[in-house]
Amino acid sequence: GHLLHAEGFHGEGMLIAVIDGGFKELEQNSFYNKMVNQGRFVGKYSLRPNFVDETYINGSRHGMRVASVMAADENGTFVGTAPKASYVFIQSECSETEQPFEEDLWVNAVEIADSLGVDVINSSLGYTTFDNFPQGSYTYEDCDGQTSIASRCASLLGEKGIIECNSAGNNGEYSWYYISIPADAFNILTVGSCNIDSVSSQFSSHGP
Repeated sequence: GHLLHAEGFHGEGMLIAVIDGGFKELEQNSFYNKMVNQGRFVGKYSLRPNFVDETYINGSRHGMRVASVMAADENGTFVGTAPKASYVFIQSECSETEQPFEEDLWVNAVEIADSLGVDVINSSLGYTTFDNFPQGSYTYEDCDGQTSIASRCASLLGEKGIIECNSAGNNGEYSWYYISIPADAFNILTVGSCNIDSVSSQFSSHGP
């Protein structure tokens, strides 16, 4: 990131949507003061259904932490990759359940992001098996970029000029092992994790 910053690229003029599970204390965190005070905090939305407590958008810090990799800017102490971009934060995940309808919420979040004219979508969500609705679970063979509604939606984003960056997943140490949905989509960037020696992290999901 520092090499891009040295060339003058800080995310100026870009709108980035972060789709995640919750953004607790984001506005109050000093890392985001410049984003909020400079009017680059576009909004925060929750798509959780009515039967789930709507205040849970402030119950998880995962999305806030993910956003820090991009949006943080605290006087050179902690600077993200795009500290001068504008951001919108959309909660689509219901962390206390694991059911296929969460994919529908993800698609809805993407539709909102598209309607706002975002340039980039960052999503750290992924779906494989559903503990609360096992008959809707996927197999690895289903991870073909065309089977799930979330993957089909993500594959359309490149055609619309939106860059979608999706987590590969954290299943490298589990029986699933491979990337999740919608990380299998076409025309997106699926990002895994590596150690400082550039070797894939043990927990990071693997590609095809």
